[in-house]
Amino acid sequence: MNTEYFFCVMLIYMIVNLITDTLTLKTKNIWHLFMAIVIMITCMLNKTLLITIASVSLVLIIWMVMSKMIPVNLGAGDLKMLMIITSFQQIIYQPNNFSFLVLVTFGLYIVLSFIQFIFIKVIKDLKRKEITFFAYRTEGNVIIRPESLPILLTVIILHSF
Repeated sequence: MNTEYFFCVMLIYMIVNLITDTLTLKTKNIWHLFMAIVIMITCMLNKTLLITIASVSLVLIIWMVMSKMIPVNLGAGDLKMLMIITSFQQIIYQPNNFSFLVLVTFGLYIVLSFIQFIFIKVIKDLKRKEITFFAYRTEGNVIIRPESLPILLTVIILHSF
């Protein structure tokens, strides 16, 4: 499969997830299932299924460690999106070391998520009151935000290199 076509499918998947996550703070499991099936079929054709399973397992391990060490706002739908994204990158780039690509993806995602958090915090501090914008909202010191935007930006930035 041509990588540009596959990237367009991934972009459509991410935009749909961005819209649903921004409006409702939830993502649809049917989209994750559809993309997982597409990725598995592509992996079977490319004979990279084992590497893709290893990268998805590494994403799960990193997510479990992150959820215990730092306070993250990463839900189950966001985890599924990150699994799909890392699988997508394994197919497109086919690196020699799958763990490096997963770590770069998570590192970039964490940086973008932090920038999003700081941006919302600055707006809240400038307005000096609670803010609400679709699913973005502040409740005291807690900032509730969908994580699909940093994940989408991660995909776009990684694909541009």
